[in-house]
Amino acid sequence: MAAAARKTADAGDGQKHTPYPYYSLSKALEVAEVVRDLGGANGEVQKPLIAQHMGIEESAPTLIGVLGAAKLYNLVEGRGSYRLSDTAKSFFYPTNENERHIARLQMVKGPPLFSALIDKFDGTRLPGPEVLVNILHREHRIAESWRPRAVSLFMSSLRESQLLDAGGFLRYKASLQAAGNGSMGGMKEPQTNVVDRPAAEQAPDPFDRTESRRSSRISDDVDVWSFRLGGNSVRLETSRELSFAAWRKLHQYVQILKPEEDGPGSD
Repeated sequence: MAAAARKTADAGDGQKHTPYPYYSLSKALEVAEVVRDLGGANGEVQKPLIAQHMGIEESAPTLIGVLGAAKLYNLVEGRGSYRLSDTAKSFFYPTNENERHIARLQMVKGPPLFSALIDKFDGTRLPGPEVLVNILHREHRIAESWRPRAVSLFMSSLRESQLLDAGGFLRYKASLQAAGNGSMGGMKEPQTNVVDRPAAEQAPDPFDRTESRRSSRISDDVDVWSFRLGGNSVRLETSRELSFAAWRKLHQYVQILKPEEDGPGSD
């Protein structure tokens, strides 16, 4: 597996592909936990000891793959012997919840392929898997047999890190900025420019594909959502990188507008 610092790797046909992990972020975290438990926060842990602890043969391709993934996600460093990276230390031993969140964001953007895709689509609606597969083929020279798997790993890393909002928009910089400003607090969900409804509400999702809706961008800093539901229409204009304080204010305003369940327009 290629090191995270390398921009390309041999695709096996003389061409170069953008490096990507063969395993998920959650699996790479399991490897980092083993390195941590074996003392990798303060020193290096030998590969045979990691293999023994994981119940995997030292020469097994699985071990090579998971260690390579952990390196690409910026969780471990070394070759033959491994230690936790600064990112992993921030994740496992945070001094506040925001530090842990920032570390996870850094992990997601560790693999060069994931970093390139995040840079390409951040702040916009993420295209479907078929389009992503084509991008991996045309722009990153990923082997055909691995393209669907690489897309799946990319999507799972975004979901695990809660970087896709309810409208399917990728919000990496917005989430990183919120965490850096200390506005994430104890949130389990990243801020988005989509009004979040309480789970108890059974009202139709305004971004459901069965409803009339559209989105547009006024400028590089402003997004506009509009949708029509029955005889009602809504237009929402927000900054692309909406702060949690602004989201909370918006949420409070929406609650003021909330009609009675048996009022006009209710089903």
